Amino acid sequence: MHIKFFIQKTREVIDQSQKNIKLAIIDHISSVPAVIFDIEQIIKFFRSQNILTLIDGAHAIGSIPINLQQMNPDCYLTNSHKWLFSHRSGCLLYVRKELQTLISPITTSFGYKQGYQEEFKWLGTKDYSNYFTISDAIDFRQMIGGDMAIYEYNHQLAVNAGNLLESMWNSSTLTTNDEYIGFMNNVQLPLIINTTESRRNLYNKLIERYNIFLPSFQFDNKYYCRISAQIYLELTDFEYVGNCV
Repeated sequence: MHIKFFIQKTREVIDQSQKNIKLAIIDHISSVPAVIFDIEQIIKFFRSQNILTLIDGAHAIGSIPINLQQMNPDCYLTNSHKWLFSHRSGCLLYVRKELQTLISPITTSFGYKQGYQEEFKWLGTKDYSNYFTISDAIDFRQMIGGDMAIYEYNHQLAVNAGNLLESMWNSSTLTTNDEYIGFMNNVQLPLIINTTESRRNLYNKLIERYNIFLPSFQFDNKYYCRISAQIYLELTDFEYVGNCV
C-alpha cells in the first residue's frame, strides 16, 4: 500500500470518527500479509493529528535496520527471539522519555517508583536466562558476516524464492516493490487452492507428510502463502516447497 494512500484513507477514518482518538497501534512489518510499512512517515502523520503511536515491531529487529532516534515513535516493541536469533522469549520496549511515567509493568515489584528501567528489571519469579542469550545472538551475527550481510542474503532469497514459486505455480507475488519486502514474501497459491477448506488441507498435509510449515491466508479474495527466508536456507529449499505444494 503506497504511503500517500494509507495516510489519505487513515485521515478519512479519523475525520469520520466521532471519538477522540488517543493512540494508534501500527505494525512495522505486518504478519499476514508480510509487508514493511513506511513507519517513519506514518508516525509523523499521527503526531500531526496529536495521536500517540505504539509500533508493533515484532518482526523488525534482526530483519531490518532500526533507528529509534530517527523514527521517533512514542512507544516501540520488538521481539529478539524472532529474527535476531536470541532464545524465546525476549522483547525490547522503548518509550519516549516524557511518556515513561505513563507505562508500568503488569507486576508491581521492588522497583516501584525507582525509575522506568528499575520498575521493569524484576517482575517476580520467572526464568530470566533468555535475556542473557541476546548478547550471544549479536556475537553470532557478527561472526557470520554482520547485520548487513544477513539483511542482504535473506532479503534477496525472499525475493528470488517468491519469483521462483510464482513461476512454478503460474501465479504472482503480492508485490514486486522491494521496499515492502523484508525476509518474508507473499505468493499466491495455485488456483486449485480456492477455498478455506482446501487451504487448511494443504497446510495440514504439508506438515504431516513433508514436515513443511507454510502459513497461508486470504487477502483481496485470493489465497496466498507466506514464505520466510533464513540464513540456513537456499533457493533449492523453496523449490522443494513448490514441488510439494
